[in-house]
Amino acid sequence: MNSMIQGDGSSTPGKSRRGSPAQLSYKGWSLKPLMQPGRYTELFFLDEATALSAGHRPCGQCRKPAYTLFKSHWLQSNSRPSDTTIADVDKALHAERTNRSDDGDWLRPLDSLPSGVLVHWNTSVHLWNGAELRQWPPTGYGAATDVAKPSMLVLLRTPPSVVNAIAAGYTIQMHPTAFAVHAA
Repeated sequence: MNSMIQGDGSSTPGKSRRGSPAQLSYKGWSLKPLMQPGRYTELFFLDEATALSAGHRPCGQCRKPAYTLFKSHWLQSNSRPSDTTIADVDKALHAERTNRSDDGDWLRPLDSLPSGVLVHWNTSVHLWNGAELRQWPPTGYGAATDVAKPSMLVLLRTPPSVVNAIAAGYTIQMHPTAFAVHAA
């Protein structure tokens, strides 16, 4: 999963508010050379769950069906009017991405979360796949973690507005290791 951040004219990655997970290839477009000033800044994520947790949304060019569904679910689940622009959605995602908290909307019972949400639990980041927690390393999810109390509070790594969109029905792509059986 590649995320292309719209450049803002500077050569400093991460300064723009817009980000959208894109396909690694689309219509023969080449991503070379990477990291050019004033252009998209290419970021690479393990999967869509990881990209969404970083506050990025699906690309409107190469992932148009996912983009349309995400925007629709995001607007509906966050009580925004249907004429809200994608720039306004990006601003809201940027605000969440840069103002993470450890209370309020960012603290939720694990068993209330939809599948595909990343959380901080027991000193590390985990994916909640709807049935179990999987520790998140950048190369693939680890073995399932035993959760004695599914109703425990966990700290969201996926922004609350994105959690709302997923809970409203937006289906996300997860790396195959999110459900893999690991040898004991």
